[in-house]
Amino acid sequence: MRQSTAKCVAPSHGGVAIAVALLMASPASDAMAQKRPKTDTITSSPSRTHPSIITREVLALYDSGAEATPDQTRLHKQLEMPFNHLGYTLIYHDIQQGLPSPDVMSKYAAVATWFGERIHNHTAYLKWAASVAARGTRFVVVDFVGAPLNGEDAKLVNAFLKHLGIQSHPVWIDDINTATIKIRDPSVVEFEHKLDGNVPGHMVFTAISGRATSHLMIENDGRAQRSRTTDAVITSSGGGFVQYGFGQIYDQKTERLKWVLNPFAFLERALNRNLWPIPDTTTIAGRRIYFSHIDGDGWNNISEFKDASGKAFLVSEIVRDKLIRAYPDLPVSVAPIACDMLPTLGGHPRASLIARELLQMRNIEVAAHTHSHPFNWGFFKNYSRADELKLHEARNGISNLDANQPGRELSPLRAGYGNNGPDMPRGNYIEPFNLQTEITGALEVATSLSPPNKKAALYLWSGNTAPFEAAVSTTRAAGVRNMNGGDTRLDTKFPSVSYVPPIARPVGKERQIHAVSSNENTYTSGWSSDFGAFATVAETWANTELPRRLKGTNTYYHMYSGQKQESLDAVASLLNKARADKVIPITASHYASVADSYFDVTIQQEANKTWRIFNRGALDTIRFDAANSVAIDLAQSNGVLGSTMHADSLYVALDPAVAEPTVALGPKALTQKFTPALVDSRWQISSLNRMSCGFKANAAGFGQGDMTWHGMYPGVYTVNVSKSDGTPLWSSDVTTNSDGELKLSLPVDAIESVTLTIECQEPTQIAETPLIEQPVTAPLVPNVHKAVQDRNPEPRARGSVNRSNKKTSTRGDQASSKPTPGPQSAPLSTQ
Repeated sequence: MRQSTAKCVAPSHGGVAIAVALLMASPASDAMAQKRPKTDTITSSPSRTHPSIITREVLALYDSGAEATPDQTRLHKQLEMPFNHLGYTLIYHDIQQGLPSPDVMSKYAAVATWFGERIHNHTAYLKWAASVAARGTRFVVVDFVGAPLNGEDAKLVNAFLKHLGIQSHPVWIDDINTATIKIRDPSVVEFEHKLDGNVPGHMVFTAISGRATSHLMIENDGRAQRSRTTDAVITSSGGGFVQYGFGQIYDQKTERLKWVLNPFAFLERALNRNLWPIPDTTTIAGRRIYFSHIDGDGWNNISEFKDASGKAFLVSEIVRDKLIRAYPDLPVSVAPIACDMLPTLGGHPRASLIARELLQMRNIEVAAHTHSHPFNWGFFKNYSRADELKLHEARNGISNLDANQPGRELSPLRAGYGNNGPDMPRGNYIEPFNLQTEITGALEVATSLSPPNKKAALYLWSGNTAPFEAAVSTTRAAGVRNMNGGDTRLDTKFPSVSYVPPIARPVGKERQIHAVSSNENTYTSGWSSDFGAFATVAETWANTELPRRLKGTNTYYHMYSGQKQESLDAVASLLNKARADKVIPITASHYASVADSYFDVTIQQEANKTWRIFNRGALDTIRFDAANSVAIDLAQSNGVLGSTMHADSLYVALDPAVAEPTVALGPKALTQKFTPALVDSRWQISSLNRMSCGFKANAAGFGQGDMTWHGMYPGVYTVNVSKSDGTPLWSSDVTTNSDGELKLSLPVDAIESVTLTIECQEPTQIAETPLIEQPVTAPLVPNVHKAVQDRNPEPRARGSVNRSNKKTSTRGDQASSKPTPGPQSAPLSTQ
């Protein structure tokens, strides 16, 4: 008999307690969110009491004459990440294709531009911009308006800028080193670069009194020219303006970009962003995300390690034993290159055997890293085999490649054709390029090397990681996520958020998800020196955690890191850190699903500080910034597991089993005793059923089940963990602290979903009527690898809408309800 050290007495609620129907869905993103039509209009208005859709889309205008594609624009490279962090998505539009009708502009929260000095048809643009701004659409203007500031153009410029509370003057001030800063708002400027008397040459702009706020006012000394002041950073009810030279600078000492502007604070003010729910891709179950993925490059390379007989190991064998088998509590997505697995195409005879050993491990997710490893994806958009062979002949002096007889044993010459470097379009030339083979075929090879219960769930881009639209579309048609590129760095060598990329790269109508961290290639000068430098990824992890959490954490490397002791130690140091940190380990495809889902989330304001979340796919966290004065109101919320604070942000964990949760906030002092709520968990929690004196939930994850709950009645609880079929796995008594906080550390394998039951001992009262009923039971998904695939198996193109009437949700069997229409207001490396 268990001995109780304290009696746990159920709270008296007049027979009422919060309860949620137990939904048998896997907690680790086991179910696919119900697909619903995406709403085009989105804005923030926390004071509204009737339903309205929060506007998250920003129209990003660019001139293809200067920046050919959206991913080449400064808006994408520099400003989209801060927009994403604040909850916005950029919709790119080339002004050379005409301008949208002013009548449709109400669906955008703002228009963003980062033009050069003169854009295509600037006269038409300025007239359009003035018309749109007059209707109330905000503009975020960085660097140049896009037109000359003198003559007739000056009138058009000022007709537009007056709606932002700004006036331009046809006066040029040369570079000066004795300028006086009259106004300096430290919350908006001097973010990464301190201003002194040295300021760049600039035109004169002034904030219109009473209509705009100047965050940076500069006065020249008047020695070389007439004394003038200029307002270089301005925000107003019409948006925001940053003059050229005061947004970013190029630091000659570090040879890196740095922000003068604080882009986060500037955008918050320019968009008048108040307290509102932000879809968050960095956090799950109250913890920062961690995942790892390995590109298969170098799989068959000879390592510097030898066995007792002197025989050298392949790098893939070293990685298998030292970096994967040694860390069974950390998931990793392994992506072989198909050609490396096939002896007929130059692969090593042992390669597929090693792959089979790896892919059967329970902490391994199956992925694919192409068929022939393209380095330059653009070359294959309009592929010519003849052009490819000419390039090879010019490089190697070899012609007449016999590439159509893959069945015969490779000669050393032909093997050489399968081992090219990044100066050529791809690594393996033995067969002509075929897009289906490159993507679908590579996925099939990876799946064929896997046990029957696994299949490839992720496609990892190679080379310049710049696939063309049809390539990304092919991954979507194959039903898998795609990822790589971005190369996040925020460290001593790259000391600016300028090098933290946005969530994704736009590719026509498609979307390429960026990896969260850079890989060892960028730390080792293309794998040529300083092979232990990859350990400094930890700097980026730290710098993207505070003062604001910009990214999760990601150990991303190649098989060739198993070649040297230094590189092996570097990766191991990151794995050890991931083990020690308070993170939630997930698979790489799960992260890609979360990132993809960010763009589809629709948020409807139901009442003051109350919102309903739609179309969230695999995204299970909503964040509120500057939230020190508020707390989650569990009694008014639905489908909320709990919340936690990080810095000044409130992270709200949503129940994956509830398709359309409601999130309500109350004052910080809100009393919510005896309502179990999750603080954080290493495992994903789902189907939470709050009982009168305890709770029940599904859980799944990697490693030991460390988690913290609060809102428990103080006392002793019995914790039971069982398999989905009810088979007991573990049981123990745990005592809360005096505040009702319950800390658990469950020594159970939860890769296969388990059920947690936490009940107080000797309850005196069991409520019969729940305060919150959450509908229906969803089927249990057997493990965390299948979870994400089932939860959203058909990745959609950017901006696409699922119009199927089929009921596909496994969050619950409830019928899908659409958002209520209402008024709107604005709130590299080579891989």
